[in-house]
Amino acid sequence: GSRWDDEGPIAAAWFRSLEARRFADRLLAFLDTEIGDSRAFALKDPRCCRLAPVWFDVLRRRGHNIGVVLIARHPDEVAASLQRAHTLDADHARALWLRYNLDAERHSRGVPRAVISYDGLLADHARAVDHLTAGLGASWLQPSPAAMAAITAFLSVGERHFTAKPDTDCGPAIDNPWIRDTWDALQRLARPAPDPSVVARLDQIGALVATADHHVA
Repeated sequence: GSRWDDEGPIAAAWFRSLEARRFADRLLAFLDTEIGDSRAFALKDPRCCRLAPVWFDVLRRRGHNIGVVLIARHPDEVAASLQRAHTLDADHARALWLRYNLDAERHSRGVPRAVISYDGLLADHARAVDHLTAGLGASWLQPSPAAMAAITAFLSVGERHFTAKPDTDCGPAIDNPWIRDTWDALQRLARPAPDPSVVARLDQIGALVATADHHVA
């Protein structure tokens, strides 16, 4: 009953529903076909931010250890990308940024995770990889010299189509305090020694968003 561009909530009860279990069975079949008996793999799909509880259930049923990598990117840049790719209006795109990031952060608590700054990844991917492997507790993920060379060749600032203006605190989007504070919290979580108190602020924002959802409904 939802779509990827629906900024509304997904009820917590849905994840325990028969329909969710049916989707989980389909995901199991998908992984059996696409992943097989691979011991390590990466799954990249922005919708996992919203459907993580289903994915986590499926991955655990297959016996996998789970690690989550969250990429923190400026909301104006994401909104501009969504506007160009999907002709969404600016407010809709920013609402999606907020919903996806709040859901991703909340759902990934309690599992090994690393929050990576998009800017930091492009500026110094070696440091970003170190942060990622430390956060996931997976030193075996450290790339070989050949792999690091391939990453260097792959990452290109020239492929970055949208860059937020510096010193604007997200420009117009940050006029919204929920987006401003969520962006600030994600940047703090991306630091080598993140401040755990920012999670409480994200919970406060999530509660305010939930109240707004209730009034809209």
